[in-house]
Amino acid sequence: MAKNFFDLKLVDSTSGQVVSAFRKKLGLSLKDLERITGILEPNLSRLENDRLDMTVKVAVKIGAA
Repeated sequence: MAKNFFDLKLVDSTSGQVVSAFRKKLGLSLKDLERITGILEPNLSRLENDRLDMTVKVAVKIGAA
């Protein structure tokens, strides 16, 4: 496992892949991230699977987790 977030090597990743890696690195479930960010679990799942576009507002909420 990566030692820190920057070891995840996400340069060519989609925003959804980055969100998923970030959440997993923190040891969070989608439900945990929902509680922290206020973004509904189904929307987080859609983000991670690149079926929902990332907005700046959403990126800031997830980044603050």
